[in-house]
Amino acid sequence: MDQRTVEIQDKISELKELEKKSRKTALVMAFSIGIGGALILGIGLSSCILWGSYMMKEGILIAVVGAIIVALAYPAYHFVAKKTSAKIETLIKQLEAALVK
Repeated sequence: MDQRTVEIQDKISELKELEKKSRKTALVMAFSIGIGGALILGIGLSSCILWGSYMMKEGILIAVVGAIIVALAYPAYHFVAKKTSAKIETLIKQLEAALVK
């Protein structure tokens, strides 16, 4: 292989790594939000079960808050993915411009 082919392959692999990094960051954030929300949901449900009528209203309120947080994990994934990809988009454009040369 000549030098130009090696350079192109290196830049393509660098592009793939940058794209994986942006998706991975968003995925970790979404999982963190989802797991935290699920734990809050579980605390609310368990307080309803354990303390019955004494903590029923508070338990339901806590469970609803946890469910809302879990529901926000998916939009948070897309928000973080877009934000991260926007940050590295300039790097991607520079690498693509170097590939075209």
